[in-house]
Order: sequence, then C-alpha cells, then structure tokens
Amino acid sequence: MTDTIIHVGDVGTTFRLKILHPNDVETYGDLAGTPIDVSGANVKTFYFMKPDKTKHSVTAEFESDGADGKLVYTTIEDDIDAVGKWQVQAYVEIGASKYFSTKAVFSVNGNLA
Repeated sequence: MTDTIIHVGDVGTTFRLKILHPNDVETYGDLAGTPIDVSGANVKTFYFMKPDKTKHSVTAEFESDGADGKLVYTTIEDDIDAVGKWQVQAYVEIGASKYFSTKAVFSVNGNLA
C-alpha cells in the first residue's frame, strides 16, 4: 500500500492498491490471486474509512496502464484529518463488472505542530 509513516495533514502520500482475482483455486484455477486487467475501467475509486467510521471516496488513477490491476491515489489537503487506524479499499467498474481490492489498514499519527 504505502511504506510511508503517515501524519495528520500529510499531502503527497501515495497509496497503491491492486485488484486481484479471488484466491479461490477451485473457482478461478490458474487466475486465483492474479491481477485483474482493469485497463477498461470507467470508474476508479479509493474508499477511505476514518477511525470514527465515517467514509469518503476519491478518484483513483492507474499506476501504469491498468493491465496489472494497480491503482494509485496521492493525498491532497484535508484528506488525512484524524489520528488513528484508517482503512482504504480500491473499487473499479468495467462495464457491468464491479471489483474491489482487499482492504488495507494504516495508522495516522499526530503532530507536534
């Protein structure tokens, strides 16, 4: 997701998530756990859930061309506004198909200033 230590008010922190086929070999065979080609996605969203359980969404971008299933979002002012445990999840729509990434949990630290 990100290797950065995150603080309240951070701007420019990049989150990276990947959309994968479910890790179910019986159903997906050789595709289980592999990236879904999301290059045709007409909706690309990151959903963030704050420590108080409120949610907000932002528009994600492809990290490359989307064939690798990777999406990114770089924070702007007021995105990261609370200390505590957060969650983030990517979502895409490709025609009638809808896919989510695994949820990732991250901590936001306070500041002295």
